[in-house]
Amino acid sequence: SFIFTEKDKQMTAYHEAGHTLLNVLLPDTDPLHKVTIVPRGRTLGVSWSMPERDKYSQNKEEMIARVIVCYGGLLAEKMMFNTQTTGVSNDIEKATKIARAMVCRYGMSDLGPVDLDYHQEHPYLGRDLQNMKEFSEDTAQRIDTEVNKILQTCYQNGENLLKENRSQLEL
Repeated sequence: SFIFTEKDKQMTAYHEAGHTLLNVLLPDTDPLHKVTIVPRGRTLGVSWSMPERDKYSQNKEEMIARVIVCYGGLLAEKMMFNTQTTGVSNDIEKATKIARAMVCRYGMSDLGPVDLDYHQEHPYLGRDLQNMKEFSEDTAQRIDTEVNKILQTCYQNGENLLKENRSQLEL
């Protein structure tokens, strides 16, 4: 019962092409597995990349590449249609989670090798840690600054790559 117009198909195709092209251009990504604009569930399209072998950790360059690829759909929409759709919400969420983990869990920022992740204890132990702070407001601000720095750098790098390879995006 889902009506998928030609405009929807075109926007979805460019969105997925943005993810796909960045995935192919960046050296630290997993190989592309499949791309489709056939709607499935609540998604209008999807691009998958899969590792060639089991991975137990990722390096900083791989995580940065994942964030850049997350922005591919958004960047392609803006470049080709001068607009942004709500279809980018999951991509933005993923990019933000990766960047926050880089800063708070893995020490991959200028804050250095420090664990700043919220540790949620099991709620049945009688402790509600949701409102407990583990660090100061100043540290929280510095975390936000570092996360934003990663996100903005990745966004700019992705935008530059797509601009340099616009003909491939259109193809």
